[in-house]
Amino acid sequence: MQSIFDRIDLEAAASPLRPAILTLDGGITYGELSTGVASVQAVLESMSLDREAPVGLLINLPMQAATVALALLRSGFAIM
Repeated sequence: MQSIFDRIDLEAAASPLRPAILTLDGGITYGELSTGVASVQAVLESMSLDREAPVGLLINLPMQAATVALALLRSGFAIM
């Protein structure tokens, strides 16, 4: 069984320009989503954060929220 992360990465490799998330404010492609998740994940891991401690985030756009949420989950953090 593939994880959501595997599916996103596979879709990004096969069709990077295919829309992944569409909102009234715009959209994001699978390529952008995959790259964004990897970038946020790298920043999170470089910060050596305690996965048990709460971390607050301010996110303005729905697409950013999805990217950050996926990066947090992929890095082993919980979301509340």
